[in-house]
Amino acid sequence: MHGFTKVRRRKLFGRNFPFSQYDSPFGRRPTALDLNVMRYRSIEVTLYLFYAEEVRNLILANMTPKLFELSGREDDEELPNNKCEHTGSKNFNISKTTLESRLNTTDSPDHTAESGGNYGRKITSSINYALKLGLLDKKEVGELKTLLNYRNDIAHRIQSIFSDMSPSYTAIDFTSFSGQSYRGHALERIRGYRDLILERAAKGFIVPISFNSLVFDFSERAFESEMKRLHRIIITQIEKEKSRINTISAELGLNGTGLTGDLDPRHPTNRRSGRLHGDDYIPSNGHLTKRGVEICFRLYDIGKSPLAVAYLMGITLRAAKGRYKGWLKAGGLGRIKAEVQRYNSE
Repeated sequence: MHGFTKVRRRKLFGRNFPFSQYDSPFGRRPTALDLNVMRYRSIEVTLYLFYAEEVRNLILANMTPKLFELSGREDDEELPNNKCEHTGSKNFNISKTTLESRLNTTDSPDHTAESGGNYGRKITSSINYALKLGLLDKKEVGELKTLLNYRNDIAHRIQSIFSDMSPSYTAIDFTSFSGQSYRGHALERIRGYRDLILERAAKGFIVPISFNSLVFDFSERAFESEMKRLHRIIITQIEKEKSRINTISAELGLNGTGLTGDLDPRHPTNRRSGRLHGDDYIPSNGHLTKRGVEICFRLYDIGKSPLAVAYLMGITLRAAKGRYKGWLKAGGLGRIKAEVQRYNSE
């Protein structure tokens, strides 16, 4: 199953909600869909870490060092020019001593802390030799390196995996510039490489049996079941969200309502802006002016919902609901409309 990605694009000019730090009428409050997607990802990255480590161990410990066992020759003898039985196209003619010194894979792959920075170089070196032996082709090597780098993002930059979920303008800008992001297809791909390497290595290498899968089996089954359950819920919620967006989009039109031009809900005079009051400067805070409140009330007069008003006025849904209560308190449809100052719209 592919994961779910929430697309938030950085706007070069302006903001959907200019006086808010969030690109959403819900502010910092996650929706039910947001929560389920984050739960799904949390399980997904846990499984990904397991499979990525399986692949790393296969490459580092269970694959390349077996070159020495396959050769059946002394240290200084050269390996014969064999063709890899998987592709039939890759030859090698490298001495065993040279391989051993360059690979430097004698340390156990489980001792990551002791090996320090050399561990990453050992992985890269082993992958490159897998390419030379024909176990992986060039395209597969490139993708595998990208997938293992994604493992590092999960382990060391977990914020990048969830950054697209945040409605914060700061998070949106950071994600756009950093290029670090969630990859919905990664789990499926790393699983595929684990199975592919096992299948190919079994034909020409000695692959030790690992108990990791047996130990992790119960948790893996539970995680898989929960992901399937969340997947069904998320699909249903996405359809409801699409329906809601279509409904709101139709409700956002203002043609024929009279609330255009200088009466537009986004007109700058509808918000408090920086100004002088006597000798004191009152900074902009984004709060509605009396004129802005009246425009907001007129939106309710023509039947707009609080969510539509939030989008039209550029305020949070919480603020829009508060204004709706104020509109009801003022008399609702029977209220006396206040006069608003008009401006030349030319």
